[in-house]
Amino acid sequence: MDALGINPGYLLMQIALFGILFLVMKGYLYEPILKALEDRKAKIAKGLEDARQAAIARD
Repeated sequence: MDALGINPGYLLMQIALFGILFLVMKGYLYEPILKALEDRKAKIAKGLEDARQAAIARD
């Protein structure tokens, strides 16, 4: 690998650090964002259902 200018130690370190960063980002960003989107989706669905019920009650 040295012929390609790749240091195996640096390569392994980069892979390990990327894995750690990925896990941290997944835990602190990805999952909370998905939860917020699901909460918003449920709130919108409830609002649409309430509007439908109000329209039925009005008629």
